[in-house]
Amino acid sequence: MGCKTGQFIFFPTPYPDEILYSVLCRYHMRAGNTSTRQTNFELWGKYHGKNIFLPTGIEHFVKKIPEAACIQSDRIVSDNTVFPLIKPFISQKHAAALADAIKNGDSDIRILIGFLHNGFAKQLSLRYCEECVLNDISTYGEAYWHRIHQLPGIFICPKHGCTISDSDFLIPRATHEFRLPSVLMKSTKMRQAPHELFEKLLVFSKDTDWMLNNGYQPGFSYEKTSEKINKWLRVKGFVRSDGKTYNKNLGIAIADFYGKSFLDLFGSYDSGFCMWCEGMVNHRSYSSNPAQNLLLLRFLAGSPEAFFKEECIDVEPPSFFPFGKPPWPCRNHICEHHLQNVIERIDDKMVYGNHCATFTCPFCGMAYRRKKVLPKEKQYSGQITVVEYGWKWMETLKALFEDGKLPSVIASEMHCHFRTVMRFGVEFGFIPKERLPKRQIYVPRTKCSPVTFEESRGKYRRRWEAAYKAYPNATLSELKLIVGSSTQSWLRKNDPVWLEQNSPISKTSVPYHAGRDDEYLELVKAAIIQFKNVTGKPVWINFSSVSMKSGIPLLDRKVASGFLPKTKTYLDENIETVRQWQKRKVLWAIMTLRQRGSLINWKTIKATAAISEKQSAELKIFAFEYMKQDL
Repeated sequence: MGCKTGQFIFFPTPYPDEILYSVLCRYHMRAGNTSTRQTNFELWGKYHGKNIFLPTGIEHFVKKIPEAACIQSDRIVSDNTVFPLIKPFISQKHAAALADAIKNGDSDIRILIGFLHNGFAKQLSLRYCEECVLNDISTYGEAYWHRIHQLPGIFICPKHGCTISDSDFLIPRATHEFRLPSVLMKSTKMRQAPHELFEKLLVFSKDTDWMLNNGYQPGFSYEKTSEKINKWLRVKGFVRSDGKTYNKNLGIAIADFYGKSFLDLFGSYDSGFCMWCEGMVNHRSYSSNPAQNLLLLRFLAGSPEAFFKEECIDVEPPSFFPFGKPPWPCRNHICEHHLQNVIERIDDKMVYGNHCATFTCPFCGMAYRRKKVLPKEKQYSGQITVVEYGWKWMETLKALFEDGKLPSVIASEMHCHFRTVMRFGVEFGFIPKERLPKRQIYVPRTKCSPVTFEESRGKYRRRWEAAYKAYPNATLSELKLIVGSSTQSWLRKNDPVWLEQNSPISKTSVPYHAGRDDEYLELVKAAIIQFKNVTGKPVWINFSSVSMKSGIPLLDRKVASGFLPKTKTYLDENIETVRQWQKRKVLWAIMTLRQRGSLINWKTIKATAAISEKQSAELKIFAFEYMKQDL
């Protein structure tokens, strides 16, 4: 057994660029365990393994390794995981949390940095280089899984310059199986790429290998990386004078630099434009996709190594001015240099990704702030946020108070709010504190229970009826003025039939259907006779069906208007309720079943008449009574 009394008897020393999963595979083989569950329990205290790229809780087995092996958790994180490839592109806070999760955590830390949506999730099989396998066997006596070969975008071995192969061992199986690479494994080798594409893939593999070996350094973090990205963008001319980035030009330039065939392998080509670079260069967020980060670094500096060496920038990046080039105008109306460009320096800081600058006039001491970038030509007007009014403004204010001028006059001359004058007047002792305007006490609004539709309808109906009874001879327009347009609009939208029945008849126009009662009556009769004589399943005789059959649009509203008394009488006698229509369907179903010679019971009647279960109780009694009378 490899573990007794909680301590390992031995533990294999990791080989160069060996991924941690491969080290655990060699431990499993040498421990002589009969099952992977037993090995996993010795390593993790559980019967299943961990993620091969960023495992969690490695301290659980590191503390069991003999001290003579000199294997520490920090060494495993830097030499046997992909953490060094990620660290330069995440914040120091996230990097510390990620490193701690690898050492002591017990969760899927891919969620911590968004690995569920980047290239790692697309990798299906463990991969190897045939030349590396032969070299490892001759050097160490066995082959192992290299860390560089498992990364997204690595199709060429950076050491031997040959195409790597996909093994038949799937990555999801690594949590419950331990297998080392072998030349006897069935594998799928990538087809030989064109020479130009092959060279680009080889260069990318070497960039990734350099980052794996150097990314764990203390100075590599997102804060430093984003600062250098901004510097390189300025050198390349992708930053405007106000600090904004030419995102479209940058995306097109990256697409032209690498080409469609190369970027398609990384899923990073968007119709001639690389959209993924926008969020990275604008400092809105950092990307956890290592491949895209490395693509950006090579485009900017030629290689990651050149990017992280400051001395490689032999051209001083041009200065940019978010608020235009100096000097800037003074906005103090009391100053003799009002609206003149006399401010040579500003205090510019980044707040939540935006430039926030404080402008201080050297002649009057007034300081004002701008929280958003504004072109120089628009800074001579508009509202500003005053930080400090300055000594000259204060002296002028005191002189006006001493002259006995009213606060309202002072506010007009000083171009400020009346409350500001009163506040300083109290502060300087010119105005009693009791005269300071009191701010209105805030009273939170109480939440009222929502008004139902029935309550609203009743309120508007009562309001309309009261006005109609009080002024029986008023026209519709006059009633609208009396009750208000909101009442009439609500009723017209939500209760039009009632409004039409309780409104005065227009004295200037008569509805076009007035005088067509006999014509409409004949059309309605013909339609209803056709419904009753139909040979198939009965059709429900209601206003909608009669209106459609007779060709009279809005029949219910025309009948309700009172201009079609004969038609209304006939419809009142023949329009069916839902229950009457259902009973007609039941009678039709019984006759139809008899003609077919089919079994007649409530189940067959209900199916033929299309009666739902909720409606069947009363109709079932009706059907049986009809059949008894018929017998």
